[in-house]
Amino acid sequence: MIQSLTARFLEPVWIYGIFGSLGGLALVFITPPFQVADEPNHFFRAYQVSQGELVGQVAPGEQYAGGLIPDSLSQTVSHLARDVPFHPEQKYSVSWLEGAFAMDLDPERDTFLGFSNTVLYSPVSYAPQAAAIALGRAFDPPPIVLFYMGRIAALAFAVLLGCWTLHIIPFFRWPLLLLLLMPMTLFQSASVSADVVTNALSIAFFGSILRGVADSSGPVSSARKIEWVALFVLVTLAKSVYVLLGLLIFLIPADSFGSRRRQLVFLAIFFAVGMVAFAGWSHLANSVYVPHNPNRHTDMHEQLRLVAANPIGFLKIVAHAFMYQQEAYRYMFVGVLGWLDTHLPNSLLDAYALLLLLAAAFDGHPDVRLGLVRRAWVCAIAVAGLLGVSLSLYCLWSAVGSPVLDSMQGRYFIPLAPVLLLGLYNMALAGVVKPWHKAAIVVPSLVLTWAITIHRLLGRYYLP
Repeated sequence: MIQSLTARFLEPVWIYGIFGSLGGLALVFITPPFQVADEPNHFFRAYQVSQGELVGQVAPGEQYAGGLIPDSLSQTVSHLARDVPFHPEQKYSVSWLEGAFAMDLDPERDTFLGFSNTVLYSPVSYAPQAAAIALGRAFDPPPIVLFYMGRIAALAFAVLLGCWTLHIIPFFRWPLLLLLLMPMTLFQSASVSADVVTNALSIAFFGSILRGVADSSGPVSSARKIEWVALFVLVTLAKSVYVLLGLLIFLIPADSFGSRRRQLVFLAIFFAVGMVAFAGWSHLANSVYVPHNPNRHTDMHEQLRLVAANPIGFLKIVAHAFMYQQEAYRYMFVGVLGWLDTHLPNSLLDAYALLLLLAAAFDGHPDVRLGLVRRAWVCAIAVAGLLGVSLSLYCLWSAVGSPVLDSMQGRYFIPLAPVLLLGLYNMALAGVVKPWHKAAIVVPSLVLTWAITIHRLLGRYYLP
């Protein structure tokens, strides 16, 4: 019985449930309020959604977009954030929290706050955070209490959906486990950021598709089809650029649908519903779009026209960025925390990236072969996803006509990472390393990674 119990706790789903819950809760309270990138604006948008305001507003004069929310939220952010972001030498004082807990919510005293970047996100991106904030508002607590409720709800959503994903997939669980527990992924999961929902839904959709790829028990059930459509729509609404992940549906074998006709009917419905969601929210977001980079002339529509007129020039810009910034992107992907001002040791970041690649190469299913065509399709989706993310950032943050791709951060690759890792799938290596051996490597690696991460965060914010 003891051996059976030990084996169960060394399963990826149990490892993630334990590490994700305990490590995530530690991050919720160790990471000071608003010390995750853009967290103040994410908090404002989550509160706005909790009030039932699904679409934001453009301020008079059309200089910025946001909405009416209690002024106490802005005061709380100013009181707690101070000059800590971007200044690694600045420490955080726990005594500041005392003042924050003394602030009244005072919901009737509202003001128009600008959060032009996060107002573009759909309510789906803030569903768990907004639900917790809406519940908390009934008791009229200080804004800081609502903030922590939002963090905890986001973490719970990420952990539960991650556990579901690891439970349903028959293979590729170890690389997904490492991705879910990667410092950057879990750090984001313990915040009120929209990235929490985007990452969790994207990985869940990928896992659901993998289950379909490996399932040879007969025609796909209606419930499974509804699951794919629902997850695709939610991913698209969480962050429109990841609509390209819907192309993974073509990995499902045609005979899984019973006939070619049934497959084509399903694909038509699948993409029609997804495109309606994509177009619908894009239209609503465009109604509140205001160029939100105050340091340079940015205009999404004008930039798009330039890219359309010279797509080769844009591809050269992207290629240059990835060629000369690949190390920075890799480090930011694994774990440059805070406002990109809290660096984990480079040796740890390199080792974790290598372990992630090895886990993907040595994980597989005895009955699943990707083949040349499907492998090429996976690579095409990955490349298209990277180009889509690059185009989105180029249009939103780079000056019109700029030869440089600005504001690219490694965390934007997390939803695409499962697809990139699947490109390393090698069935011939799948049985070389046994599950027990994988656990013996992965668990100590995670313990060491998170011991270093927690120590580095304590040193960054609290220790002299």
